[in-house]
Order: sequence, then C-alpha cells, then structure tokens
Amino acid sequence: MNLVRFLRLAVLVVLTVSTLSPKETRAADSPDVDRDVLEGMKLSVEDAQQLEETLKHKPEDLSIRARLLGYYSSRHLRSEWNDGIAEREVLWLIDHHPEARLAGLPYAQFDPNSNASAYQDGATLWKKEVSIHTNEAPVLRNAANYFLLHDRPIAEELLKKGAALEPQAPEWPNALGHLYLLGVRKKTPEEAKLAAASALDQYERAYGLTPEAYKSYLLDDLTKCAFAADETTKAKMYAEQVLQEAHSEKKDWNLGNDIFFGNLVLGRLALKAGDIEQAKHYLIEAGKTPGSPQLDSFGPNMTLAKELLEKGQTEVVLEYFDLCAKFWRYQPRLDAWIATVKQGGIPDFGANLDY
Repeated sequence: MNLVRFLRLAVLVVLTVSTLSPKETRAADSPDVDRDVLEGMKLSVEDAQQLEETLKHKPEDLSIRARLLGYYSSRHLRSEWNDGIAEREVLWLIDHHPEARLAGLPYAQFDPNSNASAYQDGATLWKKEVSIHTNEAPVLRNAANYFLLHDRPIAEELLKKGAALEPQAPEWPNALGHLYLLGVRKKTPEEAKLAAASALDQYERAYGLTPEAYKSYLLDDLTKCAFAADETTKAKMYAEQVLQEAHSEKKDWNLGNDIFFGNLVLGRLALKAGDIEQAKHYLIEAGKTPGSPQLDSFGPNMTLAKELLEKGQTEVVLEYFDLCAKFWRYQPRLDAWIATVKQGGIPDFGANLDY
C-alpha cells in the first residue's frame, strides 16, 4: 500500500465514527474494533490459524473477524494458506453484517486495480444490501466507504441518501466534501475550482452541524477549500480563525496542523496579492509548526514553497526545509529537494502539493 493510498484511506475514518444509538448497534458488532484490528496486525501465522479454527465454532464473533482482517491487511507475502481467505472474510461480513462498523473500515475493502474480481463481488453484495436496507444509515455509510475511491457517483448517491436520512448529522456533508476533492489534481483549473466550491459548500454545512467543541477540527479543510475555490475573503477569515484556535489555550494533536495550514493559506493569499515579503514571512511561520501526526508522517505541503521558488526565492525555501526537518521523519526526500534547490532547480514535490 503506497503512501498516497494510505492517506486517502486514513481520511475515510471520518465515515466510520459511529453515530448509532444503542438500539441500532447489533450485539454481534465488536465494541473495540479498532483495537482488535491493531491486535490482528501483530499475530503470528500460528495465531491466525488458531483464530480461524475458533471462528468455525463462533462465526458471529466480529472481534475475531476484526483481528483476522487486521492480520491479512498487514501480510505482505501471500501464501497458499491465506490466498483467498481475506476475500472470503470480507464478503461474509458484507453479506451477514453490512451494518457493523468493521464492514466500513479500509480493511474490508478491495482495490479493483489489484483484485478486480474481488472488488466486483464486494460491489455486487453492497448493492444488494443497500437495496434491502435502503433506509438504514449504517449500511449506507459502510457502502459509501466501499465505493468512495473507485465508484464516486455511487458513493455520492449513497452519501446524499444518508444526509437525507440524518439531516442533522455532520458526517454526511463532511464526507461529501471529501468526495468532491478526490482526483482534483487531474482536473482542469476551472474544474478544480468548481470541485473546491462544491466541497466548500459541504464543509460549511458540516461545520454548521458540528457541536461547538469539535468545530475547530473542520477549519483546516474550510480554509484550504475556500482558497481553492477562489473565495479569498472566506479563505482569509478561516485562516485567521485557524490561527486564533492555535493561539488559544487548547492544546491537542491538531495544534500543529492549525499553525501550519493557517499560515500556509495566508502566505498564498499574500503571494496572490503580489506581496512576496509577506508570503515569505508566512512560509517561515508555517515551518515553525511543532508538527502533527499527519505532518510528521506524510510531510508538509510544498505549494507555497514551489510558488516562491518560481519567483526566485530560494533562500527562504531552504530555511523552510530546515524547519520542516525538525518534525518530518522522511529526511531523504528533504535532502533531495535541498540538493535540487541549491543547484537552481525546482523539485518534483509530488503528493506533497496535495497534503
């Protein structure tokens, strides 16, 4: 699984946060599914085989199935023993418990590029389950997760149905906002702008529905979408709001993201207005972030750095690289970019123009 693929799957977690009332959760569902999956990733072959034997006598135990799916998802080398077992487990889960949160996780999905037949089998089952449970939000949620990356029109229809069923739930417009931004790099500038405008509309809906204590976590998306949609007034407003959050007493895992993206967008706005010195200032301020789980793993966004390099501003970008090295774990890539810039070139920043 490559880095970009993993990032996309991580974003989908927003859809798997349970919003079910107790009566909507079936007894078979595993209450600690995330923990079970992580435990499964550490299993030995012998442990997994033992769980398979236990499952024959306890087929409804979703905790066991979660651990096995965690095991299969972490296995890099296929063998005759486990070939096809992961597919069997996922298809059983869709067919028997489409409402279970496990069924909506990335571990219960197939990639049509590497396993087209399994993906199609899963798609057929999900379409059947949706037709049966057409008014059950958990089933719509899980099915939307399955189709989100590879059959976006189907995912969009399912998300809109979910939004109609639960008009006060912010997860549906939040997920639609994410969907509208998928594949945006392959669009023309005008298409990308329209997609960002659609995403911004959905994120603003989600923001309005989100409880006050959690609103701040949506501000980064609002800020970036507003800029991409060329809504400069909104982009500035949201970016300043993000930085205000960052300077409040609230200290959590998202602090580094707030500092980074608030300054990044203000810098791009400054550059767009022709103020290179302000853009340089905000680039350095963005680089002063303490980091975050996302920034530490996938690295910082390099869009403003690239735009400044295109205007000959190499020194400030090299200073920015030095700041990024304090929190980003992937030093070899930074080293390569530094060498390219020192030679007078502009690096190929790849996916770091998207993050």
